[in-house]
Amino acid sequence: MFELNNKLEVKKQYLKNSIIYTIDDFYKTIGKEYDSLKIVETSLTRQLNTLDTIIANTKNVKRKQEFILTRDKLQKRLDYVKENGSLIKNNYTNVVYKR
Repeated sequence: MFELNNKLEVKKQYLKNSIIYTIDDFYKTIGKEYDSLKIVETSLTRQLNTLDTIIANTKNVKRKQEFILTRDKLQKRLDYVKENGSLIKNNYTNVVYKR
């Protein structure tokens, strides 16, 4: 029984090491490049600019308020990305927001 548990522990450790190696060597490199290109910031900035245009041209007060709330959410996301970067730091993957 002890031998079986020992083999399972060795397999778990091997798997854990391979995952760490993959994350550090592959995703960290791609993630840093993704973050340095500011892809998320550019996308959010374009969405904010589009919303500003829509808000300026909207006459319906209720719709205008909805667009302003959406703009506030996008602005908070942009502020977060500027402060913390666009990657989840534990595995260097990009943060995906529901549109």
